[in-house]
Amino acid sequence: MNLVVFFDRCREQQWEGAWVLMDNLQLLPKTESEMTVKLEAFRALDNCVRRVFHHVVLSAMEALCHLFRTTKQSGGGAVAGGVVSNNNVNQQNAIDQRLDEFRTRARLLVTFARLLNLPSLGDGDTYVRISQLEKNMM
Repeated sequence: MNLVVFFDRCREQQWEGAWVLMDNLQLLPKTESEMTVKLEAFRALDNCVRRVFHHVVLSAMEALCHLFRTTKQSGGGAVAGGVVSNNNVNQQNAIDQRLDEFRTRARLLVTFARLLNLPSLGDGDTYVRISQLEKNMM
């Protein structure tokens, strides 16, 4: 499985690459309507993967949080010299849309973690850490 590559990218702080890989693995819900399917898919995973899945969810949330922060910081200059141009407005709208996508995915991850009952899978601190990361994005 490409989970090893995902964790390598996280460790190397290649957040965009880690997140793209996680998206391609299709282990986490992208929409509310996918929640049940992803829960069933989780239950079908090998037990050795399920036992460490809390690390997957936590690392995915960390990647999301880093991407959110980077995107938010890059959106700081939409107004040049006090004049707002259409290009700057469009750029800011694109940044705002991306930030909203990150927030939505973070909310889905928190819900998914709760439905997986992550505290029983790993240390009880995992769900708290995931929730705190989500709050940093609001």
